[in-house]
Amino acid sequence: MHPALGFLLLASGLAAIACGGNVVVDNDARSSDGAGAAGGIVTSGGTGGAGAGNSGSSSGAGGAGSVPEGVRRACPEIADQPLVCVANSEHGMLVVSPSDGRYCSLYGANENGSNSLGVIGNHVHWCGYTQVERRAFDDPTLDFSAPYSCDAVTSWGDKLLVLRGFDSGFQELETFGSFEEIGVVEPESTTSFGRHPFMISGGANSLYSAWHADDVISEHALPDLAPRPDIHLQGYDDWIYGMWANEVDGTMLLLDDSATFYTFDRQTGALLSRVPVDSTLTQMRGFHCWRNPV
Repeated sequence: MHPALGFLLLASGLAAIACGGNVVVDNDARSSDGAGAAGGIVTSGGTGGAGAGNSGSSSGAGGAGSVPEGVRRACPEIADQPLVCVANSEHGMLVVSPSDGRYCSLYGANENGSNSLGVIGNHVHWCGYTQVERRAFDDPTLDFSAPYSCDAVTSWGDKLLVLRGFDSGFQELETFGSFEEIGVVEPESTTSFGRHPFMISGGANSLYSAWHADDVISEHALPDLAPRPDIHLQGYDDWIYGMWANEVDGTMLLLDDSATFYTFDRQTGALLSRVPVDSTLTQMRGFHCWRNPV
């Protein structure tokens, strides 16, 4: 297991970027003959094993539900894939297909590289450390909550789960009914963690958490955070730059520091697929996915 190492979260501006290059699934070889502008896709030459599952009824619970229209308009070919993810990077907010590695730039990058994202409807949320921040998928305008020390944010249905900042001295998860309530009103609930995690990801009835470099992902029942069996990642003990549970097909998606998606079986921890996106996206971190009907 890696020691608890700090690392620099790179800041970047709001300008849209050009993206290009091909990737080959399960192979480190990459070519540079492709090109695409912001809002255009980068193609990939393979397929992967990240499962899709069926569409759910809520855009927040476990990532089920409809892909937001802003994502569909900007990146239509990727948005029609069975599994569609949005991920933050220093190069921009990206729309990614974890099954084949294609990606598309949605708009300019966030102010920080948070490893946890919370999505409710048309908005993506993340922790700005001194407040919670959000953007709409069809509008790059940055919104700020009232001052609030946080380490991570995720979504649970139509609610936001916010991990209190480690500098506050608390190991607590707080539940808010809306973005506007954060730092303004008392949380709907406050629940203590036994171990302060680095990142969190909400599912339909579970919260997943991990340190930034590890070989295990913890699972807790919501809303009381009662512990459930850990997910032991077989053959993996490395950086974790984001995670998301596909609760329909029983898999866990993980993003490493080289912009590669790994898919593990949630029960056994067995590695099912490894899909590189682009080696230049080394600060790609924090992602949330939707399942399209299949």
